Amino acid sequence: MNIYGAKVVVLDLNFDKEIKNENIFFEKFNVSNLNLIDSQIKKITSKHGCPNIMINASYPRSKDWSKSSFDKITTKSLKENVDMHMNSYAWLTIKFANLMKKNKIKGSIILLNSIYG
Repeated sequence: MNIYGAKVVVLDLNFDKEIKNENIFFEKFNVSNLNLIDSQIKKITSKHGCPNIMINASYPRSKDWSKSSFDKITTKSLKENVDMHMNSYAWLTIKFANLMKKNKIKGSIILLNSIYG
């Protein structure tokens, strides 16, 4: 897999499979816990450095979310998932933007979302 010499760090809670490439690294990251984001970013950037590009495709959700449907969803579940998704998505982006600014990196932040978001 050629990634044009870029170092890629994938942040996620779980990994289904390992990609064998010396430029791709996997780090466990819990985006849904806003109180842990600062310490997780510090740990990862001390190991891999500050990114030039950050792609945010996070989609945290509760365990019951995949079992929900429009006619069976509870207001509690809806509120929990909207809060978790929107706030963690924005908070993570803000934290990386501030980090890039602090390190004088004129990079890019790319925000992706899903049909569910």
